Amino acid sequence: MNWIKRIKSEMDVEFFACVHAASMIFVYGFEQCLTGIYAVSFLTIFQMFLLSYGIAWIQKLLFWKEKQYPNKEFILRACLWIVLPVLLGLLVGYLLGWYHELPIWLPIVFSLIMFAYYIMIWFALQIFYKDETQRLNTMLSNFKHREGVNHVSNRNK
Repeated sequence: MNWIKRIKSEMDVEFFACVHAASMIFVYGFEQCLTGIYAVSFLTIFQMFLLSYGIAWIQKLLFWKEKQYPNKEFILRACLWIVLPVLLGLLVGYLLGWYHELPIWLPIVFSLIMFAYYIMIWFALQIFYKDETQRLNTMLSNFKHREGVNHVSNRNK
């Protein structure tokens, strides 16, 4: 059972790492085009994939225990889920030279777009999980009702 949970966690992380990386590469590449640069190096793309993998793990670890968090703790974790990736993107980008000799607006706009992206992903996940929880609760209620009816009818036999 423990292996299944670990594999599921890794699959979640890899999915979000790919989505985050694709978003980063697209936004960065688009901004590069606006400055007259029409190619992004393989090294930069690879670094963005690695960063995205790390970001996805940080986000997963923030909500590792699938439980109800107290309201303030939930809000803090949600804010970190959104803000940490943006700060890491800026920090890593500067350390690895993604913005070297580029206009100052490029990392600022990149960060703002990625900030909006993480907010949208966060709210999409909240809607998805809320719907999924409702669906599972309905299925559980229906199952309990059927089992209760079957249990009563089996006693009457």
